[in-house]
Formats: sequence, structure tokens, C-alpha cells
Amino acid sequence: MSTSAQQLLPSGNSSTFSILIVDDNDIQLEIMQHALGNLHKVYLARSAEEAQTLIFNNPSINLILLDIEMPESSGFQLCDNLKASPVTKEIPIIFVSGVDTIEAKVSAFEKGGVDYITKPYNADELKCRVNSHLRIVSQTQSLVAKAYVDALTQVYNRRKYNEVILLEWKRAIRHNYAVSLLLFDIDNFKHYNDTYGHACGDSALAKIAEALNPLAHRCEDTFCRYGGEEFALILPECTKDGAIQKAIEAIEIVKAEAICHEGIGSNDFLSISVGVATVTPSIAIDSIDLFKQADIALYNAKNNGRNGYSVSKTE
Repeated sequence: MSTSAQQLLPSGNSSTFSILIVDDNDIQLEIMQHALGNLHKVYLARSAEEAQTLIFNNPSINLILLDIEMPESSGFQLCDNLKASPVTKEIPIIFVSGVDTIEAKVSAFEKGGVDYITKPYNADELKCRVNSHLRIVSQTQSLVAKAYVDALTQVYNRRKYNEVILLEWKRAIRHNYAVSLLLFDIDNFKHYNDTYGHACGDSALAKIAEALNPLAHRCEDTFCRYGGEEFALILPECTKDGAIQKAIEAIEIVKAEAICHEGIGSNDFLSISVGVATVTPSIAIDSIDLFKQADIALYNAKNNGRNGYSVSKTE
């Protein structure tokens, strides 16, 4: 992500979809590209190996058209590999094959294919069936995105946090890199609600969330509302120094918003406190330990006068 939560919602324009066509026959690739290229962004691969590399380098692929009989590695084998990966398992696969047997079709669906088109095919039928599945993709993306979006602030919610931290923790163990976590808390926010009312409080929350969300500028970063007036920023492959720079940037961002709060906080404006923790994950520790360290650091930042950051001493 720094894809924002809002950007996950499909626009409904079919030209935004990306399709990968996998076939070892250049003529078939040309025919399908001609049929679909005017409507969608089309990628081409001539082998399962080439396709797999392309898919992992282009996580935006929405649909795969896959031949079965290819040299070295078959379409069925590629399908098995894709369905075994959490990154690609949800990409729908339409098998497009010259094999017109019940056994092949049953195998295709058993392996997770969503459709089976037999060569030779009609170009108009191909387009209709592809667009039908892309409509399902769009609807599914909308539902999933909304489930992960906080209704008030329109950034990711705690459900998304829980999913991402577990996934990134496993990846960090596998690749031996550090993960940093920043916890943000709006200072004296209860007093703000008591003074200005909850409607103004909701508006301030949304404004601060919108301002801080771009901190997750890499695709692997995740910013979310953890709960109440507390937000979290997950930074995989980020050192302690890098996380500290993010904390400083966050404090300045909220300061620049200049949300008035008479009598409380720095210069009578809303401010935030930030807890910073960095850990190199291992099987001996759990992701909750990273959160606890960041939470302790946040508590220290509050005790140190607010409108600042504190860093966990454990790494």
C-alpha cells in the first residue's frame, strides 16, 4: 500500500483492469491481445516461468488467461503455484485451451479456475466472458476494501492492521529484515471533544488521518486507525533511524494543520505524541511484542510533555 484505502475502491472504468495472457503460441497471443487490448491493459507471457516473474513484479494483475499445454511447465502447474501464494491466490484464472475434454475442464475448475474457454473461440464471446469475470473482480474488490476501511477517517482500520502485521512479520522472519511500528495518539483529545463537541472531534480526526496517511508512501507501508484517537504506521524493512524521521515528519504534519485547541497543547493547537519501536522479527518473539514496545514508547512520549516522540530502547 501507500495506496490509500480510498484508492482500493475500483472506479468502475474497465480500462483500469490489467490482464495477463499466457500462451506459448504467438498467434494466439496476438489474437487475444487484439480482442482485449482496446478495453484493458494487457500483459503477455510465453511461458509459465515468464508469467510468474511478471505477476510478482506487477501485483495489480486482475485476471489471467492461461493456456494449459506449454513447454517445460504447464498451465496447471502455474495455477498450482499461484494458488499456493497468499499474494496471488485470489487472482481469477480463465483457462484458454485447445484441449476439449471433460477431464481437462474438471481439472481446471478443481485447481481453482473460474472459467474454461476452448480454442478456437469467438472473439466477442471471449470479451463477454472476460468482462463478466472482471465485473465480479470489481464487486469483490469493493467489498474487501470497504471491510478494511474506517468509516469515519477513510483510512485503513484495525482489521487491516491485524492482517498486515502478521503477514509482514512472517516475511521479515523469512528475509531477516527489521520492521518498525509507529503509534500516534492525539494529545488531550478528550478535552477537545468536551470543548468543541464530538462533531468537531470527528472532523479533526478525519483531517489528521488524511494528513498523516501519505506517510505510508511505499507500497509495503500501511497506515491505519487503530482505535479512538490512535493511529498506527507499519514500516517493513525500516530501521530505527528511518522510523524516527517518520515520527518527526508526522509531528510537523499535524502542527501544520493548525487545528485550534484553546488552552491545551503546543501553541493552542492540536498535537500528537508518537511511540517508535523497531524489531528484527524471529520465531522467538511475536508481533504483539512490537506493539507493546511502541505502546510503552508512546506512554513515555505522553509523560515527557506530549507533542513529541519517544523510542523503545529494545531492538
